[in-house]
Order: sequence, then structure tokens, then C-alpha cells
Amino acid sequence: MTGLVNRRDMMERIEREASRANRHQRIFCALLLNIDNFRHINDVHGYNIGDDVLVELARVLRGGVRSEDVCARWGGDEFLILLPETRREGAEAVARKVLESITMTEFKAQKPGIWVTVSIGVRGYDPSQNIHECVFSADKALQQAKRDGKNRYVIAE
Repeated sequence: MTGLVNRRDMMERIEREASRANRHQRIFCALLLNIDNFRHINDVHGYNIGDDVLVELARVLRGGVRSEDVCARWGGDEFLILLPETRREGAEAVARKVLESITMTEFKAQKPGIWVTVSIGVRGYDPSQNIHECVFSADKALQQAKRDGKNRYVIAE
């Protein structure tokens, strides 16, 4: 629906990136993001409008990253962005850019006036972790961003 890779494909890509990072002492980061109050959009406007918002958000995400970066629909209203050859500072810059782009976008899903925000967890790959721990750390940072008031990013430590 969104034109992004799915969770299974993204897991394979992260596994390959982790293998490459380990073999060649490379780096990468992951951004896990979730639409704030998405249930409210579905409840007020209906699921078709919610789907349109997901499609539009995917377009904004693709427009906010480099061609070598990979965006995936991770599940429901959650998305994961893989940033190869990216240090934590670069991932933070991408998170800030994505946050600003989404905040400034009016989602015209069949009717004008739908504005959304996202919360983002940022995590750099650590070779001492497996990829599941890396994504789990990004998710914990995402949940912290939600607790801290939404519409923000948190960098996992």
C-alpha cells in the first residue's frame, strides 16, 4: 500500500548491513518512528483516510532520506529507516529533518486539514548487540519520546 519495503524485507536488509558493518568495521543507524495519535485519525476520519495518511507519510519519508537509505513500513503506523554509513550525529540530523517535514505537511487525504506528528527513536548499531537488540533499543527510545510529550526524537544510549 505504501510502496515501502515490508518488515521481512527490512530485516533481511538490516542483517546484511550488520554483517557488512561487522566485516568491514562500518556503521549504520536505525530510526523507528510511530505516528502520534493515529488511532484518533482512524476514529474521527475513518480507516480509508488513515490509509491515505500512511501513504502520504511514506512519500514524505522517501523524500527526506538519501537514495541508499531504506524506508520500511514496520507495522501498523510504525516505520523503520535504515541509514547505512551514518553516525549518530547524522542520524540525529535525519530525525530532525523527518520530524520537521512531517510537521509541516498537510495531509490532504480526501479532505484538507489533517496534520500529524511522529515520535522517533534513534539507535546506532553496536557490534556487541544483535540486530534485534538494536531495533529493540530504538523502540525503547521511541517509547521515551512518546512519554516525553510526542512530536520529538530520542537517541538510544
